[in-house]
Amino acid sequence: MWYKNVKFWALAALAICISIAVLALRALFQAPVEQHQDEQPGFGGLPPAPKAIQQAAEKAYEEAVVVKAVSKATTDEKKKQLDDISKVDDGRERRKALAKFVENA
Repeated sequence: MWYKNVKFWALAALAICISIAVLALRALFQAPVEQHQDEQPGFGGLPPAPKAIQQAAEKAYEEAVVVKAVSKATTDEKKKQLDDISKVDDGRERRKALAKFVENA
């Protein structure tokens, strides 16, 4: 009697293992779906942006790169000035230099 119950659960476990293996093999060997050039993922097949918009975006990007470079240069210059001020040993002179630095900033 108990052997019928064990036989059922053994066959059920075997069937579950086989179905999982079939699903895994199907996912591994399934051919990839090819996309057309006009269907980019995430854009829902929208047509490409007009040339004027692309040029405006490129110009804005170039301006942003220039602004970033200028701000990095000024930041590096200010860091160098603060390092020079921190190297001053005298507290009074250092405070004067820091006050002058803050006034100019």
